[in-house]
Amino acid sequence: MMTLDELKKIIGRMFAGNLSADDRKSLAEEQPLASLLEEQWHNGKEWHKEEKVEPQDMWNSIVDECWKEKSRSVPAGKKIFFTLAGWTAVAAVSLFAAWLIGTHVSYVTVEAPLEAKKMVLLPDSSKVWLNAAASIRYRKDFVKDRKVELGGEGFFDVRKMEGKPFIVHAGQAAIEVKGTEFNVMRMPETTTVTLFTGAVEFSAPELDSPVRMKPNEQIAYDIRTGQIILGKVDSAEYDWRTGKYKFVDKPLKDLIHFINRNYKVNVTLGDEVNKEVLFTGTIRREEGLMDVLDKICINMGLEIRHKDGEKIELY
Repeated sequence: MMTLDELKKIIGRMFAGNLSADDRKSLAEEQPLASLLEEQWHNGKEWHKEEKVEPQDMWNSIVDECWKEKSRSVPAGKKIFFTLAGWTAVAAVSLFAAWLIGTHVSYVTVEAPLEAKKMVLLPDSSKVWLNAAASIRYRKDFVKDRKVELGGEGFFDVRKMEGKPFIVHAGQAAIEVKGTEFNVMRMPETTTVTLFTGAVEFSAPELDSPVRMKPNEQIAYDIRTGQIILGKVDSAEYDWRTGKYKFVDKPLKDLIHFINRNYKVNVTLGDEVNKEVLFTGTIRREEGLMDVLDKICINMGLEIRHKDGEKIELY
């Protein structure tokens, strides 16, 4: 009997225009195809999506190929009569095709401009702030299945709905939410989740069970190595929506770490500098790096010097 994998390969060759005579015979066989399709109908497999083919197109092509093969085996002028197994095959294919078409889901995709943020109001009244060039994708019938796919960085303010968890898919990672505020940054090789309020559960293939996060905790997930690091952070530093970061009694060493992360630079402190001295002030996202460093130096009584071309040291 034909297996599901074999049928998938045949369908792939069919849409590539490489269907062989044996493939056509396999599609035209009555009982094996009927049994296979009935099995898939009851199991609810959505394997057709893997082929990236419209269900209606797949259905039409399968039926065409079955009839072509049946027609070849019948002399001209004679009617085609199906056996009981043949009618079972027709019924199974019909049911299977109806199911395929019925499960074809429509999605909504929202993208932020390359150099601007965008706020998205979801159908359940949850809000998502997309950072520049980020995107979000969800089903049109979202309220039935509160799942979203994120590309880039997004800040979520999720409305709580009893019995309907909110799930964010970011590559291989998944974040299940009850009703909370959190930030997700999905990059090609890493996913970072920062929790502001409430609780979320972080899942990844490497985890035996989800990790439940608390406010002011952050998970950094390295997709290449599978490494997952959970640590404490000041979540306010990751709220980029307003473009302003307010610091109160922030140790200088931690402030420099924030600058290096946000500006993608390598700023260091001289050996003679007190790295625990506290900084209080506001940094705006639109400020240039040197403007920010000047502000810090004036506040802390420091100077700036360049080292080795790209490195900057405060002393």
